[in-house]
Amino acid sequence: MGMRKRFAYNSEDLYKQITVDEPFFKGVACIVKLQNVAKPKYIAHGKEKICIIDNGYSLIEAYPDNGKYALTIMFDDRGTLIEWYFDIAKSIGIENGIPFEDDLYLDMAIMPD
Repeated sequence: MGMRKRFAYNSEDLYKQITVDEPFFKGVACIVKLQNVAKPKYIAHGKEKICIIDNGYSLIEAYPDNGKYALTIMFDDRGTLIEWYFDIAKSIGIENGIPFEDDLYLDMAIMPD
């Protein structure tokens, strides 16, 4: 399986992007409010199925300068934290003003519990 370029957001959703230059993080951060999800996405967590993508859900995405990962923090429609999701990347960049990662398909999810 080859790499894929994964961009920060779907242009049909509400989206805000900022450049951060702080001691704790240098890079691009995005917030996305999902409103055009065709089909909710679920993951298995033990014996449970947890919805991680649906209308009204929010994502905070972080793309560090010179980083080798992209972080997505997922919240449900009530603002409850669902998970922190790290995509390990070959590289992080910006194309046409939008951050992206060259996804290596090596991911790590951290649940709040």
